[in-house]
Amino acid sequence: MIVQEKKEANFLIPAAVLLGLFVFVVYSNTFNASWHFDDYINIVKNPHIMVSDLYPKTLINTFYASTDNGRYAGKNLYRPIPMFTFALNWYWGKDSVTGYHCVNIGIHFLSALFLFLSILNLLKTPNIAAWLTENRYAIALLSSLLWAIHPIQTQAVTYIVQRMTAMAAMFFIASLYGYVKARLTRHAFKKVLFFSISMVLFVCAVLSKENAVMLPLVLLILEFVFFQDLSDKKIRNRALVFAFFGVIAFIILSTSLFLDNNLLKFLEGYEKRSFTLAQRLMTEPRIVIHYLYQIFYPVDSLYSLENNLPLSLSLFSPWTTLPSMCAILALMAAGLWHIRKYPIFGFAVFFFFLNHFIESSFFPLELRFEHRNYLPSMFLFVPISAGVLKGLDFYQHQATKKMLFYFFVAAVTSLVFLLGFATYTRNFVWITEESFWRDAIEKAPERARPYQNYAFYYCQKTGAYDEAISLYKKALKFQDPYPNFSRMISYDNLRSLYMMKKEYETAVFYGEKAVEALPEGNVARFNYALSLVDAGKLDQALDQINILRQREDKNISVLKLKSQILLQLGLDDPEDNCFLKSVQYLPFDRDTLIYFGIDFLRKDNFIKADRILNQAKDKGSERMRVFVLIALIENSIRRGNKTDMDRYVQELIDGLSVKEIQTKLKQLEMEKHPLVRLSYKKIEAIIAKKIDISLKEMIQRSGT
Repeated sequence: MIVQEKKEANFLIPAAVLLGLFVFVVYSNTFNASWHFDDYINIVKNPHIMVSDLYPKTLINTFYASTDNGRYAGKNLYRPIPMFTFALNWYWGKDSVTGYHCVNIGIHFLSALFLFLSILNLLKTPNIAAWLTENRYAIALLSSLLWAIHPIQTQAVTYIVQRMTAMAAMFFIASLYGYVKARLTRHAFKKVLFFSISMVLFVCAVLSKENAVMLPLVLLILEFVFFQDLSDKKIRNRALVFAFFGVIAFIILSTSLFLDNNLLKFLEGYEKRSFTLAQRLMTEPRIVIHYLYQIFYPVDSLYSLENNLPLSLSLFSPWTTLPSMCAILALMAAGLWHIRKYPIFGFAVFFFFLNHFIESSFFPLELRFEHRNYLPSMFLFVPISAGVLKGLDFYQHQATKKMLFYFFVAAVTSLVFLLGFATYTRNFVWITEESFWRDAIEKAPERARPYQNYAFYYCQKTGAYDEAISLYKKALKFQDPYPNFSRMISYDNLRSLYMMKKEYETAVFYGEKAVEALPEGNVARFNYALSLVDAGKLDQALDQINILRQREDKNISVLKLKSQILLQLGLDDPEDNCFLKSVQYLPFDRDTLIYFGIDFLRKDNFIKADRILNQAKDKGSERMRVFVLIALIENSIRRGNKTDMDRYVQELIDGLSVKEIQTKLKQLEMEKHPLVRLSYKKIEAIIAKKIDISLKEMIQRSGT
């Protein structure tokens, strides 16, 4: 046993070097690949990830970095291990992508290494060792290498947020390796140690991504395929009993993890989808067959975040629906039929389909993503590698067929390099937002999301507003996994673009359409209210904000906007008292203090107005400081306090030149800052005595 472990250690170093070299080379062009899609909501904009220290409380907080529909409430435990690593990346590199890619590539390398070790040890198990005595090392190395450099893995590796998928797979395969080592060793202490490590790694896998819950079922199949004598009828019956209770345990565990202990909760998710449960169950077999097609025919045109794969509306629409179901049943039947004679093949088949169960069955998830193959595809290359190497071994010892041997060697070598080149080439698509979403549009021209994201992440950021408007309007014609949400996104972004173009009536039109598309969407309703304010439709804006106040009592943005509207309308709302609540919820915020102080000023509560406005004076931008000083001057005039009035006037003209004051006021006017008009005429003469220009002239030129 000691000699055997030494041999494994000797094998490990060259295998690690080779795998590491290939992984580094094929992903060497990704270190500066930009953020994409879900990266933003999960990492870049996630406050729980943006840590500035490494105190235990801060790090524990990262375990609750759930997006909560963009609210980041921090109530739910959410894939804590990858989220913790994202936080560490943020601590050392902020939003620089290089560190994140280094970690992702490192995880991919470790997954490949543990896959190599798992395959190598599985080939030593009793049911394999009897018929496979040679080429174990070569089979394990070739299999893990083909998996590691395959282009279908780019979405799990280069797409930063899919570290969740990659980490779950890494812990999953490491746990499987620990189980196999425990079963192979005869040393009692080592057996307990490896079983314990396997259990811990299983927990880590589930805490990385929930679909790792399939591991117990996988290990159950592994046990009977590789370690039990299936020719014995008693063992086959025992396998059926274990399988039954294993499925029951899986249902209980998955119900707890995914469905909040409500077995039928998954049905609720279909309310927001563009497909029904029946349509999903008919469509997924076609998607899984398409995955296999991508794996065994790896051409670039097949890979994309989006796809034009139509829904299955019946068993015969499209016609590939029923054949795909039959093909899957045939593959599973073949795996079961050959499980005794060719256990590697049988295990690879069941490993693939079992690990697709969570994301490719009845759960109301999006229909298709390539990264879902990262874990299921791990053992698919083992029977291929075994067959290839057996053939090479056969031809090597046939003197008359040496040419065939060299041909197959050249073919295998070419396959490895072509796969690596395909992955390296595919990674160029991920380099920028422009290249990524252009690729998605080309490959899925009838899907809404690529147009929306290309418009948002590229066109709007580069100032190509007219092109972005055209893309959003085009997106409204196409399908999306969340149709109502998708329409809301297009309409709301059109609203935003017309606001930038200062076409306020058109912006209001699209804001209203966004609310109609998704009435329960609070963000769209809030943005609609903002557009109504800028269009001068304050009463309508107040109606929208009052709806939001009923839904989100403690949303500070809603409170602030309501305060602004009330100030402009000159109204009070004693029942809501939003001015006081704003300060209670956000006591050091500049805007809340300004609104609170102005509210006291208009109610002639001059002492409180002076105190609150002084707190706001030195917060935020210089132009807002100008406004607050003018408000303080007016407050002093109304109060009859000439000393304070002179002090604030002097502070205003000491801090800025006349031209600078004029510029700041112009900026306020351009931003349409929703504050009450102050009595500039009353303080014009006072400031005119201090400077050589009439404030009235200055205000007229600034347009205020």
